[in-house]
Amino acid sequence: MRILRIFYDWPGTWNGLGPSGYEITKEQLNQGNKITLMCGNWAKNPPVSLPNLNIIPIFREPIEGTIYFTSSILLLIKYLLWRNTYKVDVIHSHGHFAIWIYLYRLIFKKMLFARFEFEPLFVTHFHNTFAGRWDSLRKENKPIKWFSEKIAWPLGVMSDKWAVSSSDLCVFVSQNLLDEAVKFYGADLSKCVVLENGVNTELFKRVNSIEKDKTRKELGYDLFDTVIINYGNMVGRKNIVNLIQSLSYLPIKYKLLLIGSGPKDYKDQIDKVIIDNLLGSRVRRIPYTPYTDLPIPIQSSDIFVLPSDFEGLPKVVLEALSCEIPTLVSGFKFTDHVDGVYYLENKDPKTIAAQIQEISTSEVKMDIDAFRAKFSWKTKMFVLNNLYQRFINEKNAKNN
Repeated sequence: MRILRIFYDWPGTWNGLGPSGYEITKEQLNQGNKITLMCGNWAKNPPVSLPNLNIIPIFREPIEGTIYFTSSILLLIKYLLWRNTYKVDVIHSHGHFAIWIYLYRLIFKKMLFARFEFEPLFVTHFHNTFAGRWDSLRKENKPIKWFSEKIAWPLGVMSDKWAVSSSDLCVFVSQNLLDEAVKFYGADLSKCVVLENGVNTELFKRVNSIEKDKTRKELGYDLFDTVIINYGNMVGRKNIVNLIQSLSYLPIKYKLLLIGSGPKDYKDQIDKVIIDNLLGSRVRRIPYTPYTDLPIPIQSSDIFVLPSDFEGLPKVVLEALSCEIPTLVSGFKFTDHVDGVYYLENKDPKTIAAQIQEISTSEVKMDIDAFRAKFSWKTKMFVLNNLYQRFINEKNAKNN
């Protein structure tokens, strides 16, 4: 199958959704598909390549939040020039990078001269919804930057609406995102499916006790410490400050390992709460860590905690579970029960502490073989390729 993938956060660095797009593409290539990728790119940080992958880089937004007026316009131009020559079976777009392609499709959908454009199956992949994010932040009374509230997020909402309307198939990484699309955008359920994220089960796996103890010593922990880990982009909606404060309600043997970076104002809040609560000896902070190095600190921890206001289906949770580390989370739910997943009752520090202590002192049973069979990228891409074929068949039947 010939696929054009549109994915802004392709790794030159591994921040954001980069690993998901990389793993999806790698597995689809392994399954024999031919893929062209249009992705964001910094001149000094070229995108990671894969065998037989054709990459068309697009200059990334020079200032955060300006993607709609810079990279997305360049994408539309390159897309139209490329599509005028090349034929594909599937166009698969992730997120709002393709906002102007969605609008272009809506405008010209009924035009006979554009028939070539509408022959492939057009798929949009939702890792979040802007309307859902906005609604959650308002309910939580969280601050929203002026530029985001007045410009970037309204355009994000429009992008989502146009994506839902212009697509043949909409893929959502969790049921709650599909519910948000129906609630806020009036999404047509007949073309919407839930396909939860996957994980690289070869990279993220449990290590033996000797290797785990060695890593813990290198990180400054001893056999008696209980290590809590959180990693990813440190932003307000993930309530890292609440997680740090929870240490005040836990015995001194509980330590917190934070991996990742974030906006300066929130990092300043994190520094302040550590100092104010005299937790400097119990919180260790590590900056941005490449995706391929992340299994090491995860494997050395005892519990992963994410007290978030809202999520799609976080790859970080799947990575911890694949290392057989129990997780305490909020802001989303798996479609079905998953061993090792516990949901926060609320995000109050005292409640977080009580649940951490309960889980860390209990025997957590995980059927890792069942987890890997369900959540490996190989399984997920087998399902996705079948979805492609099913909707292509339905589209052809409707047009004939």
